Parts: sequence; structure tokens; C-alpha cells
Amino acid sequence: MAGEIERLRGWLLGWGWLAVILVSLGGIALDMLLVPGILPVSLAGDPGRGGCILGTFLLAGTAALKPRKDIVALVTPLYAIIIFVLPNEFSQGLLMQLLFAGSIAVVAVRMQRKFSSAVETGEEIARADGEGEEDGDGDLSG
Repeated sequence: MAGEIERLRGWLLGWGWLAVILVSLGGIALDMLLVPGILPVSLAGDPGRGGCILGTFLLAGTAALKPRKDIVALVTPLYAIIIFVLPNEFSQGLLMQLLFAGSIAVVAVRMQRKFSSAVETGEEIARADGEGEEDGDGDLSG
């Protein structure tokens, strides 16, 4: 059981950002196919909104597993609930779903690129800042 959990954790750390994009845009695509005549409307309630909401929870879960935490990705479910669940004055239609899916896709790619590396040590920070000099064996000497 522990091996399966670690395998799932590893998959989420490597591919969770892509799953966020596929779930949110896949829900919208399914919602567009539910036009009368293509698929029966009773197949699902509102897969576009559901995909966006599920995508944000997947994004937050993936962000929580990363070694460096991304606060923007961690709070995306809050925005999904405010926009798609709570009653409000703006439309929750296709345009809003596409804009929201696009924004969480950008956040997912940003999280993968900037927050996937391990926490920097003091030595790595000093090397990045140009402090210290390297001697022949690659160690910093100060």
C-alpha cells in the first residue's frame, strides 16, 4: 500500500501539472459535446464547471506535494469555489470556463517550472550570487 502511495505521489510531482490542464479543458470539451443532438444532455450536470473545479483541487494537491510551496497554486480552489459554486453576478458559461482553465493552466506550468526544484541550500545561493570562489575540485572556498 505504501508503495502505491509513493508511486502516485511521484506521478503527481512529475505529471500533475499536465493532468490539471487535461482535466479542466477536458471537462469543457465534454460540456461542448453535450449540445443537444451530439450526446444526451442528461449524461452529466455541468462537466465544464466540474472540470475547472476538479482541476484546481488537483493543482493545489500537486502544489502541496512540491518541495517548494506555491501559494498561488495552493489557493486556486478558493477562487474556483467563489467563481463557480457561490452565487454571483457574472456568467459561469463557456467563456468564463475557458478563461479560468487558461489561467490555471498558466499557474500549473509556472508551478512546474519554478517550484519543482528542491529548496536551495546556502551554498547554492552563494554560488548563484557569485560569492565565493571555486578551487580545482569544484568546492566553494570562501
